[in-house]
Amino acid sequence: MKTKKFLFVLLITSSISANAQNFSTLTGTFRFGGGLYGSIYSYGTPVTIGLLQALKASGVDVGFDLEKWSTDEHTLFRFFKISGDFLIPCWSMTSSNIPIELQRTFEDSQTNSLNHSVRQYTNFIGYWLNWKSMFSRIGFWGGIDIEWRSFVIYYPYPNMSYFNIRSYVPSCGVRYRLFSPIQEIEGIPFNIVFEGGLSYVINTSFYNSEGYDKNALNNGFRPMFGIVITTNRYGSIHLRWTKDLYNLFNNDYSATKGPLFNNEIHNDFSCYSIGWSIFI
Repeated sequence: MKTKKFLFVLLITSSISANAQNFSTLTGTFRFGGGLYGSIYSYGTPVTIGLLQALKASGVDVGFDLEKWSTDEHTLFRFFKISGDFLIPCWSMTSSNIPIELQRTFEDSQTNSLNHSVRQYTNFIGYWLNWKSMFSRIGFWGGIDIEWRSFVIYYPYPNMSYFNIRSYVPSCGVRYRLFSPIQEIEGIPFNIVFEGGLSYVINTSFYNSEGYDKNALNNGFRPMFGIVITTNRYGSIHLRWTKDLYNLFNNDYSATKGPLFNNEIHNDFSCYSIGWSIFI
């Protein structure tokens, strides 16, 4: 029986073309995340596709064959998947065990025009490679993001410091599909995927109002856990959670002023990410 299943899968994978983008073992994903920037793509894409479907169903010629677009073989285009994430940072800081106020930056024009509802503490762009097996529920991913973090802290109020940090974040991890690949090939329209991974945050530039250099920052590890609902036609939606396992500020740094002068700054940084991923 196992031999028959193996031969069946091998035959399917060698001959299938109509759903090649869904069953390709190797794909690539461009990633965008933030506040407004992530949500425009995350929620704009499914709304646009749904609108096109509704127009086509009502007899309107939209010049767009959704079924052909979503199932045709894209060959190299399978490396041009796009993912947009709406980030929800859950950040807190303490100074010498006393809670300190943490806020978004104020000088951003979008923040000022939209009542401080857009600017996030963190934004990123990146690219991941994704590999999944035709014969196993196990898959792997790896890639790198460029991350920006901007925030203001009071230590205590009204003493204020502004920080802007850019980092490279290489990551890798594993995925586990709830349903087997054979069930996908046989026509199951969706799957549930559990994710786990580990990143390492490497700070590359540090702009601040106190004149601190990069030695004031620590690099460190960041685990990720997530759940993804994938579909054969409409891409996938995901919920991910990350948490920094390291202290952002180096408390041994020699500072003559600002929050690091005679203060021990500790942080609890985690982040939820809600997003949509789909092929171009």
